Amino acid sequence: MRTRKKFLPFLVYSILSLIVFMMVINFLEPLKDLPVLGFGLHPLLLFFVFLFLTVYFLSSYILLSRRRGVLVSVFILTFFILRFLNINNLLYLILVMVILLLIEWLYSK
Repeated sequence: MRTRKKFLPFLVYSILSLIVFMMVINFLEPLKDLPVLGFGLHPLLLFFVFLFLTVYFLSSYILLSRRRGVLVSVFILTFFILRFLNINNLLYLILVMVILLLIEWLYSK
């Protein structure tokens, strides 16, 4: 009998990353760089990193698959990056979705 992987920690990680994600949204000024180890860290980078982590952990918990969690996270992150770059054409989003579906199909066999 095949043992099932434990995905309960993913729920805890998704709640923690969602809390940090909301803190990044609420408490950081979007135009002011954060001084970290002598470098200027832009809050937009933190926004995208914690968006990826939150969606990854939550979708991995819901779909019970790490690979599908990564693919859903990459899709949503790509959507937000395209919107940020003001690339609002639906064909780019469909192209990304087709590429990710092909990757899922390739690794599911």
